[in-house]
Order: sequence, then C-alpha cells, then structure tokens
Amino acid sequence: MDYLGRVCEILFRLKKGQGAVVIFFNTSVVTRAALDTIKRELGEIPYGIHRKTRDNKVVYEVDTWIAGKHVELNIFGDGKIRNRYEEVGLEALPDAVRRTIRDNLQDTKIEEIEKIITEGTIVYQVEAERGKKDITLKVAEDGKVISKDEDD
Repeated sequence: MDYLGRVCEILFRLKKGQGAVVIFFNTSVVTRAALDTIKRELGEIPYGIHRKTRDNKVVYEVDTWIAGKHVELNIFGDGKIRNRYEEVGLEALPDAVRRTIRDNLQDTKIEEIEKIITEGTIVYQVEAERGKKDITLKVAEDGKVISKDEDD
C-alpha cells in the first residue's frame, strides 16, 4: 500500500484517557522509509507524526502510547532510528540497573523511568523526588552511573 501523497485518517484509542481521537495528517511529508520503520517499531501508524529539522537533517517525531506506556521515536528520513524513548517499569530493568537505582535513590519516590536508545546505546533515565529535591539519575545498561543531578 502506498502511503505517500494521501491523507490518512487514524483512529487511535488512548490507553490513558477516555474515548477516541481522530487525527488527520498528510503522509506526503513523511518518507516511505520512515513510515516503514514507524510501522515496524510500533505495529501501526500512530495518530501524529511531526516533521522537524535537527542538525540540518529531517527527523520525524512520533509520540504515542503502547500497552499504557509512553513511547517517543525520532526517525531520520532514510528510516534509521535517531533515538527511542520508552517508559518502563522497575521490573523491566536489568538487575545491574535496578541495583544502581536502589543504591543511589534510597528514600526517594521514583516518578518515572525511561529507557533511551540512541544509535544502539541504551541509557536509563530515572526521575525521582526526595523531599523537595528533584533528582535525575542516568544509568548505563551495565549499571554504571552516567550522571546524577539534584535540583531544589
């Protein structure tokens, strides 16, 4: 099926909301390679694709929900994935990452964990709160701390 040059109507049932949303977008601004990657990664063409320019390259941003979890894809025009952000639960993390989070974020409330894949490299970003401090911890797939920032 040729997606280019036509307007698609996508009915997307929100996982964390009520009812349904119908969005129209013109896929003529999206390359076939990018659409194929989006469909392969997500299983469907989602409700919104945004075309942006980053470092003089066209990047398509896709923001959607899969199984109740937030997923964002950034894809180059040639279909290669620039990066993928995916909300994950503590139980889905490698043991080394879980241990690092436990050791570095004792007595905190974990608000969100995101798995970030950039050109094959996986980093886990944890947003947490301790009292009135916001903490962002970035952990490599092997459990090593990449960075830890605390803001008041």
